[in-house]
Amino acid sequence: MLVLFFISLSSQANSSVASHLNLQQADKLQLSSLAPEHPGHFPVGGYSAFLEDESGDMQLADVLTANTWQTSQSENPNFGFSGSAFWLIAKIDTSKVPSRWFVRNHYSLIDHFDVYTCASLQQPENCLEQLSGDLLPFSQRMVNHPELIIPLPAMNEPYWLLFRMATEGTHQFPTDLVDEKSLYDDLLFNSWLRGGYISMMLIMGLYNLFLFFSTRDRIYLYYSAFVLSFLLFHTSYSGDAFQYLWPDKPEINQYALPWLFSITICAISLFIPRFLDLANHSPIAHKLFRGFFAVALITLLANLFLPYRPVVAVQNVLMLAITLSALLLGIRFWLKGVSSARIFTLAWVFFIAGLSLATARSLGFVPTNLFTIYGYQAGSFAEILLLSLALGERITELQREKLQNRKALLASQEESIHHLRNYEELYQNSFTGQFQIDSQGHFIKSNPAWRAMIGQDKISSELTLKNLFDNPQDFIRLEHNVNQDGRTQGFIFALIQPGSQQQLMISLSIRKAFEGENAHWIGAAQDVSEKYQKEEKLRQLQEEKNQSLRQLVMGVSHEMNTPLGNIRMAQSFLKDQSQLLPDGQQLCADGLSHIDHAVERLCELNALMKSSIALDREYQQETIQIRQWLTNWTHQMESDKNAINIQQEVHSFAVEWHTYPDALKSILEQLISNSISHNEDKAESGELSANISINDDKDYLILRYRDNGSGVATEERDKVFLPFYTTQRQQASSKGLGLYQTYNLVTELMQGCIQWPAHSDGFEIELRFPQSQT
Repeated sequence: MLVLFFISLSSQANSSVASHLNLQQADKLQLSSLAPEHPGHFPVGGYSAFLEDESGDMQLADVLTANTWQTSQSENPNFGFSGSAFWLIAKIDTSKVPSRWFVRNHYSLIDHFDVYTCASLQQPENCLEQLSGDLLPFSQRMVNHPELIIPLPAMNEPYWLLFRMATEGTHQFPTDLVDEKSLYDDLLFNSWLRGGYISMMLIMGLYNLFLFFSTRDRIYLYYSAFVLSFLLFHTSYSGDAFQYLWPDKPEINQYALPWLFSITICAISLFIPRFLDLANHSPIAHKLFRGFFAVALITLLANLFLPYRPVVAVQNVLMLAITLSALLLGIRFWLKGVSSARIFTLAWVFFIAGLSLATARSLGFVPTNLFTIYGYQAGSFAEILLLSLALGERITELQREKLQNRKALLASQEESIHHLRNYEELYQNSFTGQFQIDSQGHFIKSNPAWRAMIGQDKISSELTLKNLFDNPQDFIRLEHNVNQDGRTQGFIFALIQPGSQQQLMISLSIRKAFEGENAHWIGAAQDVSEKYQKEEKLRQLQEEKNQSLRQLVMGVSHEMNTPLGNIRMAQSFLKDQSQLLPDGQQLCADGLSHIDHAVERLCELNALMKSSIALDREYQQETIQIRQWLTNWTHQMESDKNAINIQQEVHSFAVEWHTYPDALKSILEQLISNSISHNEDKAESGELSANISINDDKDYLILRYRDNGSGVATEERDKVFLPFYTTQRQQASSKGLGLYQTYNLVTELMQGCIQWPAHSDGFEIELRFPQSQT
């Protein structure tokens, strides 16, 4: 295959100019006469002169009068790819060996190879014309052989041979003068070698094709496609396909060689990555061969539209790249210790060596003999044979790996059985209740701890998990959580024992069964009744404490109302009486003003103390549309307080929220007021801004408030929610009770919590609220 590439680079490299000749004075030419003294093969090229016919239209009479002839100094002239036709002339004397003589051209891919036998160059009309080439029907050949073999007439005197070559491929002239006996002896040996080569290649291809049908492993298909396509390409290159497959269709020769070349490249581009498993061991090389395959497909289609010459040039460069890549990858995997890669590398070494030898013979660097003529076939056959051995070695490696994997699997199964036994023992003796249920909710397996938990020695086939729930709504929520997330952890519900009707508080964890498990749900449960009761008592104590605090504050506020009212009455009386004191009127007025200011502050403080205690009955629960509610509130707040720019974002999948909208409004307004009061400079300059965002995290809604103000120092974060704590004692309108009231609304009324971020440039706080509030 690559012979075409190297030959195309030669382009008259083996022909040198000695002098310009004029055949009108042929007798005075300095051409040596080819005069065999014994039977055998005699290269004609070294005794010839050549003429390039750029137009391709010159006739015999024209070339005889031309004065641009040049002598050749190569036994096998090679003119490379050219659009010209080439004429060669040689003087022959076969009178010394009485035998029938033939002209034999070993290169069969010449479109037109015409031979003219002339006793005298002065009378061209008497020359014998014999036409040959692969564009003529095979039946017109005088010798039934793929190579171009033309018999010469018996001549008792020296005579002239003129050759005309015209082809789309390379213009090669590996032409010999051979006697009849030597020719037929050589053809007999040649036929034996060609038949053996084709037979062995066919056997290798069909054998691996049958292996593919039996194993369904695509590597055998790719290898079989490579061998069979290469065989067809070789028979097309050597002329055997023309002789036996399409002898009456010479026009097929124009497309057969490039098409079969592209198919061979496609097959080898698939075989090499599969053999070396490049997809797993070298993804970059795998992509490279994918690119080779794509280019080969493009050349296969380009054969229909583009000329022969550029397509074949691209194919040869592509094949050269694939061959070198395969060799380098084989060496790389060989060095890594892959035994099959050693044989794989040697296969490509033999293949490249055979190609190099054939190319060197075509270029005239080495003599033409049996070894150099069949070096190409020997190299390719050695490659196919070694690749088959490498494939067998690879199969052996895979079998060894398979055996090792099977041993590892058996060991893993034994270990798994051991773990399953341990797990079953733990399952049965666990203090945690374990159970499995089917899609209808019936128990199909349970351990003693679960049966003791529900008060059953043996679970009835009629009992379902749903029957154990004291509140049916709890089971609906559990089913929703498991179906949505695939599992739930620490789900608390009240369980009723079927026999005793005793109520227990159970912490339940359930997941959907994996594929292959018989159950529908698999669960684990713990009895947390004692813990739940302790937490309930703590909650009641906290509630009683908060209620006592509320009563204390409300009592103090109520008790303060009476003295404040009396002070106001006394203040009014003194104000009236001060009008009767002409000398001390101004002094009394100043005193009354101080008393009035102090009373106002006491009344304001009393009102703040009342409002700082969040009572459930003061706020009503409603269902709000989260995005719409926040948008409306933002517009209202911007119209009331234009000192701050408010931005709002909602990234929650939840659309509705059942909560306390008035309490939420109070919380946000308090945060806005704090931002304005603690950042007066930015508020006055219009640079103050706040961002409010809402997103969700499973069962919680997260509200983040952030402004670009001065923020809160880390050491003060635990203090800002304490009552009466403020850093602006004189200016604070809420007297340090604003954030205290916010804290009560978030934690007590709305059952949420407050978190501070790790780092923040301004004031930033995160409020977490349960999505479902009851």
